[in-house]
Amino acid sequence: MFGVHSFRHICATTILRLYKSPQLAADLLLDTLTSVLKFYSAYLPSEGCQEAIQNNINRRKALEGRLK
Repeated sequence: MFGVHSFRHICATTILRLYKSPQLAADLLLDTLTSVLKFYSAYLPSEGCQEAIQNNINRRKALEGRLK
């Protein structure tokens, strides 16, 4: 069955593969950058990118922990 989540996945992965912009994907999905990086980072082109994304997620989690 083709539903909303399937369409969302297609949009996110296509944007990441074509434009390599997690922020653009987040904006178009009406989601956060952190969420897009968490669920779709595997669709970015290089391992160096993957490491940078994971570092970004870790920094954001640390900042969110300090704000609570």
